[in-house]
Amino acid sequence: MKGGEIVEQEKNKSAGGYTLIPDSIGGLPAKELSMTEKVLLCKIISLSQGRPCEMSNAAFASCFGVTGRRITEHIAKLKEKGWIDVTGPRTKRYIKPTEKAISLWMKTSIDETIYRRKHLETKPSSTIDGSVLNYRRNHPPKNIENIESIDICANGDLHTCAPSQKRKAEKEGQKVKEEWFSRFWAAYPKKRNKARAKQAFFRIKKIEKVFPVMMQALGRQKVSADWQKDGGQYIPLPTTWLNGERWEDVEQVEVQPPASGPVVPTQESIDKRNQENAAQLKANHEEMLRRMKQEGMI
Repeated sequence: MKGGEIVEQEKNKSAGGYTLIPDSIGGLPAKELSMTEKVLLCKIISLSQGRPCEMSNAAFASCFGVTGRRITEHIAKLKEKGWIDVTGPRTKRYIKPTEKAISLWMKTSIDETIYRRKHLETKPSSTIDGSVLNYRRNHPPKNIENIESIDICANGDLHTCAPSQKRKAEKEGQKVKEEWFSRFWAAYPKKRNKARAKQAFFRIKKIEKVFPVMMQALGRQKVSADWQKDGGQYIPLPTTWLNGERWEDVEQVEVQPPASGPVVPTQESIDKRNQENAAQLKANHEEMLRRMKQEGMI
């Protein structure tokens, strides 16, 4: 579309309550002209065909839905930046766009390199052809961190980056913990409040190392005198046992004597049982580590 056609189109639209903003003016950077100043400038140009614009500040304010004071400020800025000339007394004011404004108005697009090199203080960006100025050079996208993380993830370990692999590992770990708790619950002699006991079990840190020790200690405490006397009245609740880390309790060596009479273990039998317990504990721990490696948890 030629410049004369644009002017004629604007003249027709202005009469119908429209204001045309060509790309040559609308594409100016915000630090040169604000959006309100761009619209106001285009309105002034459209009303200055063949004669200066005589529209009052009150009329502009009514047209754009702002106060007259704001219009006064914008007109002062347009004049200060060299986009319009204001002449005549206050009661009979004339506004006329400058040659700079008219030259941009008549263009279908901005010759950005020539115009901004002459009128704006900017630095060229590092674009391929060097012909377009990047006004957001110093304002990188807010999601640049996400872009960097995506690049790193693309070259990283699949198990640490791919969400599906991570969810799969978490699911496998949950399955193993469920199996461990089932074994603990089956072995514990007093079965009370399973839901709370399960929550306490899942809160244990480094459960893969603790579980073999826990089960070994539970086996010893089940046959202790404290747990067997009075029909198991003094056996702690499973939640209490787990929260208190009772597998670390120091157990007494003696066991509940049988009904036929007291049995006093010898030192040799005590040493033998301790060696067997230590060997069993080591075997359980090695077996647990082997299973975790096989399932890819460590």
